[in-house]
Amino acid sequence: MDEIVICDAHYKSNNLDIEALPAHASLVRGSPMELFMMQGIDDSFDAALFVGYHARQGTRDAVLCHSYTEIPISVIVLPSAAARRTSPARSG
Repeated sequence: MDEIVICDAHYKSNNLDIEALPAHASLVRGSPMELFMMQGIDDSFDAALFVGYHARQGTRDAVLCHSYTEIPISVIVLPSAAARRTSPARSG
């Protein structure tokens, strides 16, 4: 592993204990963040992990449950490739 970039982009960007981060990690925080949680990475990175996110809007007993949208959306379900099917054309 060559590089670890940690982006603290939620709310006021003060959610992490800086002293607890690995010495070889760099921290991106502050505002504005045009790329939100993706701030600080580019196409040279091999992976992105999103750890410690809160629950979606409406989740019972969750801490700070909300969704990032101006319109109220409780659930978005995307069909998997295995479940996707096409309906036959109907005539008439």
